[in-house]
Amino acid sequence: MKKGLQTSFEGPYKIGDQTEKMFRILRHGKEVSVSVDRLKPAYVPKELVHIPAVVHWKEKISFQPNEVLDTRQENSTESSSRQENTTRSSRRVRFNPKYN
Repeated sequence: MKKGLQTSFEGPYKIGDQTEKMFRILRHGKEVSVSVDRLKPAYVPKELVHIPAVVHWKEKISFQPNEVLDTRQENSTESSSRQENTTRSSRRVRFNPKYN
C-alpha cells in the first residue's frame, strides 16, 4: 500500500528487448516481460524525436438540420453580438463570448 502523495508507478526502466505486444525491461536488476498495455512512455530517445507523427483530423459534423441553419442565418443580422445554436432536440444553446 502506498502512502499519500506517492506516485502509483515505479520507474523509468531501461528497455532491453521488445516485440509487438511485449517489452523486456530491466527492473531491480532482473529482466521482466511486461505487456505494452501496462507501460507508460517516460523517455523518448534522441533518434526518435525527429520522426513526425501522423495526425488525422476529422471533419466537423453539424448536428443541426438545414431548416434550423436557415433561420439562424436570418436572425444573425439581428443579434450578431451573441451566438446562439440549436440542438437536435430544438433547445437553444448560447456560448459565452469570452471563450469563443
